[in-house]
Amino acid sequence: MFLKIVSIVSAIVLAICFSCQTSQKLFKRKPTENNVSPQALDYFEKAFGYIRSEAYHRKEIDFDKIGVAALEKMVNAQTSADTYGAIAYVLAELKDRHSFFTPPSNTREMLAPHVSGERTMPFEASVIDREYGLIVLNSYNSPYKSETKPIADSLYRTLQYFGEKNIKGIIIDMRFMEGGTYVPFVGGLAPLLDHDLSTGHDMLFGYVYSNGRKEQIGTYKGSIFTKGGRKQAQLIQLSNWKPLPVANLPIAIIAGKYTASAGEMILIPFLSLPNVRTFGEPTYGVPTGKSNIFLADSAMISLANSATFDRNGKVYDGPIEPDVNINTFKNGSPPDSLVKVYLADSLAKAWIDKKSFQ
Repeated sequence: MFLKIVSIVSAIVLAICFSCQTSQKLFKRKPTENNVSPQALDYFEKAFGYIRSEAYHRKEIDFDKIGVAALEKMVNAQTSADTYGAIAYVLAELKDRHSFFTPPSNTREMLAPHVSGERTMPFEASVIDREYGLIVLNSYNSPYKSETKPIADSLYRTLQYFGEKNIKGIIIDMRFMEGGTYVPFVGGLAPLLDHDLSTGHDMLFGYVYSNGRKEQIGTYKGSIFTKGGRKQAQLIQLSNWKPLPVANLPIAIIAGKYTASAGEMILIPFLSLPNVRTFGEPTYGVPTGKSNIFLADSAMISLANSATFDRNGKVYDGPIEPDVNINTFKNGSPPDSLVKVYLADSLAKAWIDKKSFQ
């Protein structure tokens, strides 16, 4: 999940700009009609307006119908808290499987690990059978560079270590990379992604919004940056960087039904590389960028507002199919969980073995 924090001020401006017509249609009714206080109605209008304006699939959604149904869920609403259920309903009706609403108490819990300074390394790495470098990615989320940069640097050092061990290929296991932020992972794995950028083509992937606006994520000498129009901003920079020989090795990526959101965004920049092959199952299917808005009482709307495209321009907004789908084995019957793990691991190693002899 690519997290972009949007201020309440900008959200209110957005709501005012586009909710005027909506208000005339849906909110013209008097607040007393369902015994809804002006405070509660105003809070809901701003949240609804933001969603209606920014949702990626907004052009395909009947917001008038959803708005009327949401208002029916606000009978006797007097405070902002009384509208939470209606806002959550609107987000659920987007049916993008990615957007959600979080009350103030839960947002504080989400930020608590970062406030307290707790830190864990969200990946494991090892050399298996003295031939394959294995990296297992786990979900991780933090908006702070002070926390993401050590992860990226550690991943980079892992790739250096693999080179010292003369491995013949790399396996990246993303089966349980369920989301969060892609930044430290793409940053640390950048040497595997930017080794063929001699043409000056520095884009790894990008986002396309419902209004057609595009934003690119690129890399240059250990830096990951975002670029939209004339604006460019650095997301992360490796402490030390130089091209690594392991970038030219075969790279097998294992993904599955729990690979989601940020996990899918980490996967996408690898897909068009000639030395990469993917194994496993189709991903969960939410490779959508998100924008987070904190409302006046610190409740949060996390909204899917863009789809992801690869460096060739192909847009992804659903499950990503692997090159080798393990569900097609065993005479067409889906294998059980343990067999799936064995199949994916074995097929990845076999492909690396074959590539290393070519």
